[in-house]
Amino acid sequence: MLITIVENLFKYGDLLNETDPAKIVVRIEGKQLTFVTENIKKKNVRETGHGIGIKNITERLKMYHDYDLKIEENEQFYRSALMIRL
Repeated sequence: MLITIVENLFKYGDLLNETDPAKIVVRIEGKQLTFVTENIKKKNVRETGHGIGIKNITERLKMYHDYDLKIEENEQFYRSALMIRL
């Protein structure tokens, strides 16, 4: 599931932006895994997303984990924050 989120960052994120680089943060505190990605969106993306990856992630999470997934996005920026109770 985490790989899908990272793939989205590499596919749609502006990885050459030196002033605001893409970020991946992974933390385990107590019995909670926190996985956060943040990136500026590429200006010219050949493919547009259909939300299938995120839909698949949420379906798998519902089957196996107690979780919170928050996605913030606008035309320039994307942030996902996934918290899984272990």
